[in-house]
Amino acid sequence: MDVEDDKSSAMISMRDLMWVANSPSLLADSGDMPPGGTHNKLFSVAIDQPSLNQSEINADHLQDFLVKNPHNTVGRYFESLVYYWIKHIRGLEILVCNEQIKRAGRTIGEIDLIFRDEEDRFIHWETAIKFFLHFPQPHSFPSDYVGPHAHDNLDRKIHHLFGHQLKQSLDGPIKTDFNEAFVRGCIFYHPSNPSPDRKHGQLHVAHLRGCWIHSSEVNELPQPGNWNYRLMRKPHWLAMTPSQMPAIPSMEINRWVEQQFEHSDHPIMLCTDRLSGNLDGVVDRIMIVPDQWPSYSKK
Repeated sequence: MDVEDDKSSAMISMRDLMWVANSPSLLADSGDMPPGGTHNKLFSVAIDQPSLNQSEINADHLQDFLVKNPHNTVGRYFESLVYYWIKHIRGLEILVCNEQIKRAGRTIGEIDLIFRDEEDRFIHWETAIKFFLHFPQPHSFPSDYVGPHAHDNLDRKIHHLFGHQLKQSLDGPIKTDFNEAFVRGCIFYHPSNPSPDRKHGQLHVAHLRGCWIHSSEVNELPQPGNWNYRLMRKPHWLAMTPSQMPAIPSMEINRWVEQQFEHSDHPIMLCTDRLSGNLDGVVDRIMIVPDQWPSYSKK
């Protein structure tokens, strides 16, 4: 890796770390929940956290940490950045990190983080980064918010967080003061329904938004011009850093998408480098899925 590659990698990592700390929660806190919602006084959503400025980040130290703790999946990369932020930026004591819970010799779960915060409170966090596509009825799925690989959905994740994961520290050796879900991510809306009337009560009102299309619907995107789409490669599906990402001229997007899905059914995430900062009112983050989504056939 040459000097320019090092600088590019460092910039992406710093922006990703700031995205982890500063982007809005995907889930609403208990105050925004409708009556009868999943959350209760034992479990809540981590909402108000200290903001992070770039001047607080030692780029070399961060890069060294990531080299020693490499992760190719978006989820594990996200978890490592959360850990770095808590320990090396906020300077907090971490008591538990990715500790497996076993009963009768069988692993039944894992605690993501328990740390002592700035007010000397013991905090249990279950962390997650999630991307869901708004896919309204009629369909056979149990949720209107389906994952890009269709095996996950928003309602299942909420149930797992508050019905299982956050309960795991209740009987542990460390008595926690708060058990919270720290969830970041984005909801993608189809251009035909960018602002649905039926809102999900457990989504934060300020959650990040993008648009999604099937691979044959490229014409739903803005008209091509003197600007580029930028490919967001895993695990860097966090912050949008267009200047550091591979460029796809907007005039060539149709053919490029066609080629990507000729032999693959993997979802693709793009952003743009348009100076306006948005796609004619639609957020610059775009998810493209194969035409057979959410029912996959190719492998």
